Amino acid sequence: MELLYIVSTLSRTGPTNQLFNTVSHLCHKHEISILTLSQEGNDSLINNFKELNIKLIQLNQSRIKGIFSLKKLTKRIIDLNQFDVIHTQGIRADSLASKLDLPNHISTARNYPYDDYPVKFGKLKGNLMAKKHLQIFKRIKYKIACSVSLKERFKKDTNMSFCAIQNGVDLSKYREQSPINRDKARKTLNIESDKTIFVSVGSLIPRKDPQSLIKGFMEVEEPNVNLIILGDGLQKKELKDLAKTDGRIDFKGNVNNVVEYLRVSDYFISPSLSEGLPNTVLEAMSVGLPVLLSEIGPHKEILEHDMRAGILFKCRSPIEIKELIQETLNDNNVVSSKYASNLIESNFSAEVTAGKYENYYRKVINGE
Repeated sequence: MELLYIVSTLSRTGPTNQLFNTVSHLCHKHEISILTLSQEGNDSLINNFKELNIKLIQLNQSRIKGIFSLKKLTKRIIDLNQFDVIHTQGIRADSLASKLDLPNHISTARNYPYDDYPVKFGKLKGNLMAKKHLQIFKRIKYKIACSVSLKERFKKDTNMSFCAIQNGVDLSKYREQSPINRDKARKTLNIESDKTIFVSVGSLIPRKDPQSLIKGFMEVEEPNVNLIILGDGLQKKELKDLAKTDGRIDFKGNVNNVVEYLRVSDYFISPSLSEGLPNTVLEAMSVGLPVLLSEIGPHKEILEHDMRAGILFKCRSPIEIKELIQETLNDNNVVSSKYASNLIESNFSAEVTAGKYENYYRKVINGE
């Protein structure tokens, strides 16, 4: 098959990581091209993609300039090739491809627009973008949601039908390390070896609800425990002010070595209010971290395979977060590392995800 993926950029985001996982497993069997619309920023993962056996096409168009030229440039590229499938993700790529009325156009939704855009772009602009993206989805015949929960959300709220292909993890990247190696890694990251570490990864925005996590953690009466928070966002100053009296909470900001922090931690915790299918949870579990997760649909979807790998707690509940942290500290058998890694290997590997996409592409080509 000849496959074309269209994205705005290859910035370091969850959707880009998922695209890389899929492409890296398919590029040895199929001809793959990736078309990016805008110039790459400093956080681009384009060098990772260059190491694969694929063709990269960069249009480097600004959002304003692209209004007048992107459609024409993209159509020319498509006309000069014989792509069997054109796969897009993100509002710009989805909008562009839908205007070209392509026969085998597939789009993947990674989040529900009304949960995502207002937080990223402000309430007014975000709601307008969400409305527009839903209108775009209605024009696209082949639509994929990255989780069963997201598929059901689209059906319930918009009556649109999506196929569900769950996100996957590159298992070769996330391997459990021995205790000796973990101690060395902790020393490198300036983390004390005798501390119990809870780690949380994600944007510091209301949708992720880091405020409830911090409030709950601050109520834990145990000095030998730390909370490491990886990520940045518009709530960072507010949250640091909230936590300034608790020296056990460490804000690391955006880091390029997330996996190193996961490997030295004891538990992963996510209080998020909305997700597609969170990469950070899958990645944490793949290195063997037991998880404490808010009881939203995508989190339940992960843990339904084996509840011994994690615990669910009520959304927006600092009290329940505090109680669960205390419970895990008092009894380390509440959740287990081995069940976490086994769950991911059995159900959420990138290889399995890529295979599902490959099968879906064939069905689209065959008109099924």
